[in-house]
Amino acid sequence: QNIVAVLNVYFISLESSLPVRASVIYARARTQGLLHYILICVGGVLVVTAVVVVPILIAPEWILSLFYGADYGAYANVLRGISVVYVLAGLAICARVALRTTEKSQSIFAISVFSAGASLAIAYPLITKLGVHGLVATLVFAQLTLLSGYLFVLKSVFRPGKP
Repeated sequence: QNIVAVLNVYFISLESSLPVRASVIYARARTQGLLHYILICVGGVLVVTAVVVVPILIAPEWILSLFYGADYGAYANVLRGISVVYVLAGLAICARVALRTTEKSQSIFAISVFSAGASLAIAYPLITKLGVHGLVATLVFAQLTLLSGYLFVLKSVFRPGKP
């Protein structure tokens, strides 16, 4: 996780910089302008995240041996899974910015509570059966649940024909 965690610095900067610009754009260009901005943000997140994640997806054993030694090659799929978690987390940041900007913040809380509850419900059986791979599966599930919930709410915000 430490290898991919370098993205945390980038994500923290996004959490503080994107909302300011998003609110200015939303005030000026309303929903369509905000949608355009959010899509640009998604593209940026994907590009920056890909710089870290793509090498990990291609050669996780090599990266693990480079940083931690050859004994950790068995955790290649764990590293791949954590990489997927970070991609989803980056996309979720963009979605949260859109939700906050359009005053749908209460849905962030409700979706987070649901995701946490659902993740807790599946965590024990997955971890018991699959060990660390079950933990990673639970993290991926949590991020997918969050992102799906955010996108479900945003669908009504960005519906066609809305100014």
